[in-house]
Amino acid sequence: MRDERGAGTGSRGDFDEAERLAALLDARLDADAHADVLSRLATDDEALAAYAEAAAVTRALEEEDAAAGVTLLRPAARHTSPFPGARRWGAIAAVVAAVALAPLAWNRLQPAGLQEPGALAERLATTGTALPAGWDPSPWGSTRSASDPMTPRARAVRIGARLVELELAVRGQDPAAARTAAQVAILLGELPGSGPAVSIFRGIQDRAGAPWAELEPQMEQGSEAAAAMAGEDDVRLGAWLQAARIAAGREDAEFFRARATEAALGRLDADPATGEHAQRIRTLVSSEGAADWDALEGRLAEILDQLG
Repeated sequence: MRDERGAGTGSRGDFDEAERLAALLDARLDADAHADVLSRLATDDEALAAYAEAAAVTRALEEEDAAAGVTLLRPAARHTSPFPGARRWGAIAAVVAAVALAPLAWNRLQPAGLQEPGALAERLATTGTALPAGWDPSPWGSTRSASDPMTPRARAVRIGARLVELELAVRGQDPAAARTAAQVAILLGELPGSGPAVSIFRGIQDRAGAPWAELEPQMEQGSEAAAAMAGEDDVRLGAWLQAARIAAGREDAEFFRARATEAALGRLDADPATGEHAQRIRTLVSSEGAADWDALEGRLAEILDQLG
């Protein structure tokens, strides 16, 4: 017996469907099959629910293995070209990515007043989109080796930092947006079920230099999906730290007087590993006379290095 979509409803059909969802989860589909499965997920609630459950279980198992010191070997993510109808497909991809990881995202601590990367980038854009002279986008040092895998928190912090840089580059039609979008895609690519979100950032990479109005929907969708998958709280913390570094490089005192600064410092206070940094930042920001901007930027880079 076949259903109205022409798919088998017996055990063989169920098996084929499970195989296709597993292949999407592991990034083993070619471009045509990838697009076909995404289209199915966008219109079939049962298939989407199955994919969401598979992604959640996979993520939970990988986190358990990571805690036990087990290194998983995953196939390299297959990067496909952008979908036709970028806005429509971008929306579908973001919804699929966000819903797939929703059970885990809801279980995470909700951010305590931390702003999303887009809001921080928008605030920075009021004084320009160019990064400070001599800008170092990677304060966390060298690439980690196979024997020193990236922790979930470090990945989330790095993603947040990159998202702020990426939005500024896109707003300024800076060709560097291509490189930064690729870095976000790589960071996301190791997460289960990340294929749709990776596709969004690969699309931004391919269209770097396009006007902000054309890429804004993809930036918003991609940022939301990335935060849901990597951990919203740490993504937002990484975004604030990178935004604060940029503000310090610009000697932007107003940035540090905003309410978002106290929310971020409160988040750092709550972590014994970063509490001392928070107190030092308060001292540097509240000191009378001209702030020591170099010291402030250095302290923020040190925190990013520690967390990322």
